[in-house]
Amino acid sequence: MEQEIRDNDFVLIFCTPKYKHKSDNRIGGAGYEGDIMTAEVLTRQNHSKFIPILAWNDWKEAAPSWLAGKFYINLFVPDIFEAEYTKLLATLTGQIPKAPELGPVRKLFEPAKPNYQPEAAVNEQERILLIDCHLDGEIYLTPSDSTGEFIQTRKKQYLDIKDPTVQAMFLDAASSLQHKGLLRPDGGNLRRLTGTGFTLARALAKEAQVPDQPAKDAESEHTFTGKNGMGRDVPVSFPRIAYIGKVAQDYNFFAFSVIYQANQGRVDFGGFATGEEATRERSRLAEAFQTWANRP
Repeated sequence: MEQEIRDNDFVLIFCTPKYKHKSDNRIGGAGYEGDIMTAEVLTRQNHSKFIPILAWNDWKEAAPSWLAGKFYINLFVPDIFEAEYTKLLATLTGQIPKAPELGPVRKLFEPAKPNYQPEAAVNEQERILLIDCHLDGEIYLTPSDSTGEFIQTRKKQYLDIKDPTVQAMFLDAASSLQHKGLLRPDGGNLRRLTGTGFTLARALAKEAQVPDQPAKDAESEHTFTGKNGMGRDVPVSFPRIAYIGKVAQDYNFFAFSVIYQANQGRVDFGGFATGEEATRERSRLAEAFQTWANRP
């Protein structure tokens, strides 16, 4: 028995509940075979030499303890007999396909690389939004009854009433920036740049030679804080004559100047829309302003 196990290339072990009982309890020849084969595996590490075959009943009921976790051939179930028998023949004749070689080991603690390069990933509209809010990092989604939702920063609004494509493209740009992790929602209609977004925005602004502080308007050196159409505080610049009117506490002149500027597109007070409809209003206000300014 020892010689046959030692000299042959393969040993077929036909497993049944009775064989399991004898092998596990080291009874008779089956028990002695178990000792020999276990020693062979332990000393020579020759696992593939011993081929368990299920000949009767369920594998858990038929497999000896030392074979319980091994690959086995199932010749007991009729539906798979042919396939299992072919597998046995392929094993005995050396025709089992070899497993593919292992690939390189992945470094577990290597920092993950981003799926995109931010500088190359932003399109023109995204680039404009990033540059225009590189200082304060705020973007507003502003609803309007006449034009629908549009994008606005502290510097300007991205809306062309003659071409709705402009509005749609900048809305898409804001959505894309958020998807890329450069922009995040911050309650309501407000969006803010993330840390990565700020870094990229400032790099793009520097590349475009955009100053960190906006240049002063020679005609509008004096400012105050007003409310825009969303109720947010925004800086409002006054013409020099309006500032004089403010100092003189001429409230009517002060209010007129604010509305006049709002319709020049400098700040949105929610009173007038921008575009063709506002053009007529601005012309009317300009004429009224000149008439008022030239009064005795």
